[in-house]
Amino acid sequence: MDRTRVEYICINPNFPIKERKLKGFQKYFMFRLIYELIVIIMIPLIIARLFIRGHKIPGYRKRIRERFGFFKFPDHFDSDRSTIWLHAVSVGEVSAAQPLVIELKKLYPQHQIFITTMTPTGSEQVSRLF
Repeated sequence: MDRTRVEYICINPNFPIKERKLKGFQKYFMFRLIYELIVIIMIPLIIARLFIRGHKIPGYRKRIRERFGFFKFPDHFDSDRSTIWLHAVSVGEVSAAQPLVIELKKLYPQHQIFITTMTPTGSEQVSRLF
């Protein structure tokens, strides 16, 4: 048996050690479940932090919904056309994405480009550049 591809876990520490194979998919599923539980537990803390930060910098409060994927396309977007969605976290990433956006416009002129950001300053940079 190839032990490099199999890991063992103890089923119940109170009984004599019984081992069972923890295969790749089971391992992936377990770690994915743990990750998702951590994210679910952290969401209220993240929202609270955003509201607190939003009192200091009002631009953060306006964009909380967008951070969780709830946004409205601008009125000039055509829902029948294909859209390329880029996400840049901050001003630096928006600036770094500028050559990419220019090239995408050349390669895919029939597509529209939608750019989201995490910070108010990144959003202002998108408005300035595009």
